[in-house]
Amino acid sequence: MFRGKEGSRASALLSFKPQDMNDSLDDLGADELHVLEDKFIHKYPKVGKLVKQVDHRKRRDEGHMSTVHK
Repeated sequence: MFRGKEGSRASALLSFKPQDMNDSLDDLGADELHVLEDKFIHKYPKVGKLVKQVDHRKRRDEGHMSTVHK
């Protein structure tokens, strides 16, 4: 369910709702942040970071050029 998605918010809310699968932690309260820290951050090792993909085709259509460096 969480594969390929940012699950921090959903984990903090103990939720499986699709709308809670996003990277926004801004409006979470102290209780939710405590759940995230206590139940997940200390228990599971960090193995990677999800980054948002940029659709370069869309940017070119809008007249913006971008270069990808590897």
